[in-house]
Amino acid sequence: MRTGLYNRHLATLGGGERYSLSIAAELSRHGPVDVISHSVVSREAIAERLQLDLQNVRLRQVPERPAAALTGLSAEYDFFVNASNLDFIPPQARHSALVVFFPYPQQSGAAANLRRRLRRELAAQFCLPVWREGVYGESMVGDGPRGVRLLAPHAVIELPPQASGCTVYFQLRSAVRAVQQVTVTVDGTPTLSLAVGPQIFAMCQVRLPDGGSCGLPHTIAIAAGATARSTQFALELRELQVENLRNGFYRDWFAPRLPGWDSRLLNPQPADIAAVAASYKLVWAISRFTQHWIGRYWSLPSALLYPPVDVDRFDTPGKGQAPGDVFAAKPYILSVGRFFAGQHNKQHLAMIAAFKRLVDGGLSGWELRLVGGLTPGPVHTRYLDEVQAAAQGYPIWVEAGLPFDELVQRYQGAAVYWHAAGLGEDEERAPIKAEHFGITTVEAMAAGCVPVVIARGGQPELVMHGVDGYLWQTPEELSTYTLRLLQDEELRRTMAAAARRSARRFDHPHFVASLAATLAAAQIPAVGTAPVVSL
Repeated sequence: MRTGLYNRHLATLGGGERYSLSIAAELSRHGPVDVISHSVVSREAIAERLQLDLQNVRLRQVPERPAAALTGLSAEYDFFVNASNLDFIPPQARHSALVVFFPYPQQSGAAANLRRRLRRELAAQFCLPVWREGVYGESMVGDGPRGVRLLAPHAVIELPPQASGCTVYFQLRSAVRAVQQVTVTVDGTPTLSLAVGPQIFAMCQVRLPDGGSCGLPHTIAIAAGATARSTQFALELRELQVENLRNGFYRDWFAPRLPGWDSRLLNPQPADIAAVAASYKLVWAISRFTQHWIGRYWSLPSALLYPPVDVDRFDTPGKGQAPGDVFAAKPYILSVGRFFAGQHNKQHLAMIAAFKRLVDGGLSGWELRLVGGLTPGPVHTRYLDEVQAAAQGYPIWVEAGLPFDELVQRYQGAAVYWHAAGLGEDEERAPIKAEHFGITTVEAMAAGCVPVVIARGGQPELVMHGVDGYLWQTPEELSTYTLRLLQDEELRRTMAAAARRSARRFDHPHFVASLAATLAAAQIPAVGTAPVVSL
């Protein structure tokens, strides 16, 4: 059986990508598997960052399209796995599975229709382009820059009537080796003709008619020369901008500060999300927490498939078995989580404030280490700057972008692990802001770190309070449980040993067994005794 697994966000190589690639790696032991995305990602990068061997997996790059437009892609496979967060692709494969990290709320009724209308109106007022036929999404094209869109030999871009009278700027480059003659038509009128080469982007500018659209959208059609007529892709486009104050406001202020709304405007969700999810033969939930909300939001059953954790890599034999052998010269508390603003932010600032209170209250000889990758984008860079500024003057280390081996060392040297995602949030009203599972918590437990983590999201599924760690509700409880561990080395050793044992529940053999069981229950013959085929 031929399997295709789709993940739009593969290039981020985050926890969700490790989860989905682990599914692909296991399925590839039983038949050919394609991992489908839009960016160039090497096996070497995956092996180095995620510690996964994908020798029996083919990495397939396709042009980026909206989720609904990828339906035909699923029909190429016997078994299609949609492992891309919040991408709702109606499947056409004989067998299909949807991986749900956290379900998007079903939006129906008058309020939902009003929100969709508001999003459409905002997009129009900001003069945002609508990419029509022949325009593919942003991706890494070969070794070129990000933010490039591939164009078919004939492509159409649509702009709202609010853009009337504005000048539109964009850059074009040939996607084939030859120089091409390109014609740009605005509202049916040929406006620009230019030669476009494969090496350098050519600047283009066209003016939209002033008041001539009669309330209809403006169209910019881009036609490549005869050189590319027989190819799927003809041109590369980047940096389309509308010379308009509202569009400038969107680019310079709105999008950087409200990334969640930016995503909603550019990538609207289908009106009936639950119906698309229900069209999959199998729905995988990464935690019981996620399962609960799949039922609440979509009224759908789901199968539990916990993410696998390479506990052997993080385990530290002998750590804490005798008094005095647990820590380096400066013992430390560790927290691991990506630095980004919004959504389920890891609450680094809250943890810094809690540690400062401990130090101000007399704690000495201990450090706090905050480790994680940095999400690209100015809003996230500013957040990291804010975290670093808050740490000044205290024994707090902020380490962004550590290599994997150094990350493992941080786990192995730590005594206590903190996690605070969801602090200050109403879990009933905003459950997405809680940690949906907690891979880093399990990694820390495998390394003999005692978890002191917030009792939100998926964390209560990982930690048994008072046995292999502590669950807290308030910053005061965080401080109380942490001090109890720091002041009692015997308790620390006992709970660290229990944490290592508990982490085994999420190791690779458990994952493989659960994967096979859920597929069998759904009558999807994706695993069996077929020989491994090297692609």
